[in-house]
Amino acid sequence: MFLLRVRQPGHDESVVPMRGDQLTIGRSPSCLLSFPQQKALSRTHVRFAREGDSWTIEDLGSSNGTLLNGARLQGKRGIEAGDIVRMGEIELLYEHVESASGLVGAEFEAEAAVSPKTNFQYTDLHAILARSKGASTVFGRPAGVRPISDALTALLKVGRELGAHQPLEQLFETILELASDAVGARRGLLMTVEGDALVVRARRGESFRISRSISDRVLREKVSVVVADVAVDPTWELHHSIVAQGIRSLMAAPLQTDDRVIGLIYLDSTGTSQPFSSADLDLLTVMANVAAMRIERERLALVEKEQQFLESELRQAAEIQRQCLPAMAPQVTGFTLAGFSQPCRTVGGDYYGYFERGDGRVCIVLGDVAGKGMAAALLMMNLQARVQILAEDADDPAVIAERLNRTLKPICPSNRFVTLFVMILDPATGDLAFCNAGHEPPLVVRAGGDIQPLLEGGPVIGLFANLPYERGDCRLELGDAVVLFTDGITEARGSDREEFGTDRIGEVFRARNGASATAILESLDAAVKTWLAGAQAHDDVTAVVLVREG
Repeated sequence: MFLLRVRQPGHDESVVPMRGDQLTIGRSPSCLLSFPQQKALSRTHVRFAREGDSWTIEDLGSSNGTLLNGARLQGKRGIEAGDIVRMGEIELLYEHVESASGLVGAEFEAEAAVSPKTNFQYTDLHAILARSKGASTVFGRPAGVRPISDALTALLKVGRELGAHQPLEQLFETILELASDAVGARRGLLMTVEGDALVVRARRGESFRISRSISDRVLREKVSVVVADVAVDPTWELHHSIVAQGIRSLMAAPLQTDDRVIGLIYLDSTGTSQPFSSADLDLLTVMANVAAMRIERERLALVEKEQQFLESELRQAAEIQRQCLPAMAPQVTGFTLAGFSQPCRTVGGDYYGYFERGDGRVCIVLGDVAGKGMAAALLMMNLQARVQILAEDADDPAVIAERLNRTLKPICPSNRFVTLFVMILDPATGDLAFCNAGHEPPLVVRAGGDIQPLLEGGPVIGLFANLPYERGDCRLELGDAVVLFTDGITEARGSDREEFGTDRIGEVFRARNGASATAILESLDAAVKTWLAGAQAHDDVTAVVLVREG
């Protein structure tokens, strides 16, 4: 399998196996490998992705870039064993190994089945709490062997040290230090579960070899375990490497919050040290439980901080987006004109605009970017900038649509496109030239009540290259109106899940025959909200109404 050796100043080298389909690295807590203190990293800096039996690396538009073997990484590249990736102060060495244990930053070994003569001892938090109700024992030993004051002192220190705010990386180090000092261990690891691997977050010592059965049992069964003397335990006969390191005693406890295990603490002692006891295991188990809750609290705080940051960014983006929409409609002789847009999220993908031309005509545009949220909003703003230039220059709506398609196609992701309706009004005659690029057909509502959909045009914008667009023409007579709308209106679902549809739009116009564009728009907005019956719209709602005064 493949793995990454992670090196950063002031930290021991750690090893991360390449599992799953991808691995992201950056400052964001959502990244599989998160380095929040590394300011040179972007929030999501790079992505490793599996392609068959190999991996690729891609810089995700980071501010400070990524180096692959000393050269700046451009686009997506395949990587090979021995390649070195550098991001700020972080250095990654990409390696291939024949086998891996699934334990990052430490090796673990399989052992023979547990013998009935084993000196393994197990416990869990429930057992400790049950024993603590008796007056004769304290933390699993007769009172006096380990004075209760020692245990309370250790726990009070844990409460004091972990009560203060610490960055998550520092918190891991503090927890391991407190646990080691409490039971007199000189070596240890604190590891958290990340996907299907254990990742070392803090360490004391080097060259750890850990029993697979111990780590699996701690994580799966949520129990703590102590091996009082490795040398005399028959299940450890094959563990020459562990004995060779001088390891005499070891224990491990789960980092457990309620019924979920988020990692474990592993400690061992050398031959010259006092072996661990059941009392030590009890103390470590309680400390690990307290530490796990503190870790989760800090993680939740990071998530909340990240959420607040995103919400602030979205509010600023929404304000910028609102400024891209018209503050008010222009005054058009013989006509009234009005429009509105309401995103279903903080930012949206709907757009409308008015552009007064030098020849007295007015260009009116309404578009809908496929999808919702920030990606749709960014594409919408790109659309607005291009439309503004073309609307003041081109005389034919079909030409505007064709040019937009040609310029947006290269930058549209494969799952994004824009539906668009463009029309140019000549107020002097009422003539209307238009082009429908895959959009919901706007409706011309005649003064007598007849309805005509505006269909002529072509495909959606940004999906197909070099396709022609057709121009349509009609004339608005006195009392006629035209309404442009997005599918957020027609597909609005009522309490019985039925869609609002186009027929109800026509009914609103017939009921307000002779009213101004603003009055009709207000009635349409009210009708849609009544139809939703207080439910949240599932899509952006946008409409423009043009009325020729009778």
